[in-house]
Amino acid sequence: MWFFGVGMILFAFAASNAFTSLPIFLTQKAGFSAPLVFGVFFVKSLVETFSYLINSRIVSRSGGMAVRGAASIRIFLILSLSLIPVLAMPASALLALIVLPIVAFSWSLYSLGTEVITVQYSGSGSLGVYAAMASLGSSLGGFLGGALPFVIGFELLFIISSLVFAASLMAFIGSRT
Repeated sequence: MWFFGVGMILFAFAASNAFTSLPIFLTQKAGFSAPLVFGVFFVKSLVETFSYLINSRIVSRSGGMAVRGAASIRIFLILSLSLIPVLAMPASALLALIVLPIVAFSWSLYSLGTEVITVQYSGSGSLGVYAAMASLGSSLGGFLGGALPFVIGFELLFIISSLVFAASLMAFIGSRT
């Protein structure tokens, strides 16, 4: 479970790191209007809501497979965010409308999977430790995700986040859950 906890920290870090400044990326780099950014995130939220219903059946069979799948998917999805400003409108908006809902789907897969794994495999009284690990990764990622794009640029931020998702995948694989 130690590797699983490290994977949780890394996954939460990468997620917060990549998505904290995403609305700024979409408005400044991709040239999306504020209503379009709202619409993209609205669709993402709808998909995330309904994906919990779908993923609850998938995760009930294998929490570990769900967590590893979510990390795997995100490695490539985060890299594809760099393509959004390169594409002309409406292709860039379409890419955002495809990528972000899949990210939302993978989040529910990860979220439900980690819940199943921590309940099944963690020791008595240690659920809070895993929640704290995820919160630590999320807070560090949010802090750096707000500052890094202005220092190193969004493209490098997405590359770093993808590499951290890959590291979380390796930790999840090493945990044998």
